[in-house]
Amino acid sequence: LKVTLGGEITVYEPRGNYQLRVTTVELEGVGALQAAFERLKARLQVEGLFEASRKRPIPTFPRRIGLVTSPTGAAIRDVLHVVERRYAGLEFILVPVRVQGEGAGSQIAGAIIALNEWAEANPGALDLILITRGGGSLEDLWAFNEEVVARAIAGSAVPVVSAVGHEIDFTIADFVADLRAATPSAAAEIITAGYVLAAGRLLESTRRLHWMFGRTFEDLQTRTEALLSRLSRMHPRRHLEARAQRLDDLSLALGRGARRRLREAQVTVGSTSRRLADRRPAVLLALNRRELGDVGRRLARAGRRQWDQYGLRLERAQRALGLLSPLNV
Repeated sequence: LKVTLGGEITVYEPRGNYQLRVTTVELEGVGALQAAFERLKARLQVEGLFEASRKRPIPTFPRRIGLVTSPTGAAIRDVLHVVERRYAGLEFILVPVRVQGEGAGSQIAGAIIALNEWAEANPGALDLILITRGGGSLEDLWAFNEEVVARAIAGSAVPVVSAVGHEIDFTIADFVADLRAATPSAAAEIITAGYVLAAGRLLESTRRLHWMFGRTFEDLQTRTEALLSRLSRMHPRRHLEARAQRLDDLSLALGRGARRRLREAQVTVGSTSRRLADRRPAVLLALNRRELGDVGRRLARAGRRQWDQYGLRLERAQRALGLLSPLNV
């Protein structure tokens, strides 16, 4: 490798030896490129090409996009793959260019200018320009650090998105562009974000609309059924049927009441007849005779009991008197 060493020369005085004390090591060419990058960046920044106030908003729903990249690189495959997955209706106009090496910067700038001229000739035909390539070293990405590319981006009437390299890579084109994307895939996601969001909202609105229609239909069906039910209840035939049913119920109730009253009257007559039969003189006389016989028999039994009790008392008194007689002392 060819390297550029930075440091200081020192002398070892006892022996008079010279030595190089190295403090920095850079690959040859990288330091010069980085210095050129910083100089151009500072100059363009002073001119105001990086100011946020001059950057234009990216269209939310772009229809046609100018794509400035290599037709054989990985970047175009990443972009088209993401776009096809998220919103396949997006149209691209590819302007194939070299993305590294001698003359690549001029081709990129020429492609941007050509797309602007076509957009000017066809108003509203181009919504956005995307310049992109995959990652690489500083030398590989140098075409996007050239001033001619920065001037073309700054002078573009169409908004420009820059997606060069990986997330850690920054180029002059990134600073001048209206929007910088970390990777080509990220650029495709940003470009299609409006469509994805709108599709999500549309899906949610569709679900809500279906729900509202279903709810409204259910409400109308319920109201219709209620009205039909009320109409059925209020129909004259329904009233006649209800009155006829009421008449039938009253007729049945009247029949049941008459039969019940008849049974009650029969029970009352039977009970009264039995009571009258029990009160006839012959029955009462026979009853009195039975009672008189019972009383006579009870009186006889009571007399005999009383006579027996008196006999026992007399016998006890005689025994007690015999015990107290002087003849027995």
